[in-house]
Amino acid sequence: MLEPRYREFFKTLGNQQRIEIVLCLLEGDKNVSQIVKCLRAEQSTISHNLKRLVQCSFITSEAQGKERIYSVNQKTIRPLFA
Repeated sequence: MLEPRYREFFKTLGNQQRIEIVLCLLEGDKNVSQIVKCLRAEQSTISHNLKRLVQCSFITSEAQGKERIYSVNQKTIRPLFA
């Protein structure tokens, strides 16, 4: 049986919208509004999925003023999607 952290990792990859978020971020760093525009999806759904991607270290989040900028984890995720 898989350990919970592995199960969470693969379950995160099994969600189409999360993969689309990663693909969108592979084009460059973005804030939530830019990701919403890129995917044409509801902000609440995007925010929920961003939280999960950050928890699993697929992406990183950095505060810049009043907004958060999201970027792909260059060390692990970029090679995985290359």
